[in-house]
Amino acid sequence: NMSDPTTKTELLTTIRNARAAFEALIAPLSDEDMLIQELGEWSLKDLLAHLSMWEREFLAWYAAGQRGETPNPFIDNPEIDRRNNEHVQKMRPTPLADVRAEFEAAHQALLDTVEQMSEEELFTPSFYAWTREHALLLCLSWVSYGHYAEHEEQVHEWLASRTAS
Repeated sequence: NMSDPTTKTELLTTIRNARAAFEALIAPLSDEDMLIQELGEWSLKDLLAHLSMWEREFLAWYAAGQRGETPNPFIDNPEIDRRNNEHVQKMRPTPLADVRAEFEAAHQALLDTVEQMSEEELFTPSFYAWTREHALLLCLSWVSYGHYAEHEEQVHEWLASRTAS
């Protein structure tokens, strides 16, 4: 991907910008708006819980790798769907304020961890055996800037459909 960052500074900027764009989109919305289940079967609250889950998932892969274990980030779609839905159901009773707090905390933990990484470990293909032939960047993009952008588009469409009706 041409637009993928090639330095750690660029990477952190890319993550922060993608995150800021997503946050700007939802900033004007009320707590009531956050609970409307119109993003497929999810609400925006559910979506925040979902985004946090995958940031934590990346941190778990990374920590496992550091312990000499072999995590597997290459999860197939049926399994991803199952885990997404399980997590959303599990988090449904959690108050919005707590989901928002974890949304911030998971993201900060991700940034803090990336800050500690070397350029080499981020950008060298197969630096870690568990990323297979890819650089760690790929797995990181799935849970950060790539993931926010994907859902930002979904939220845009939902908001547009609301103003249209």
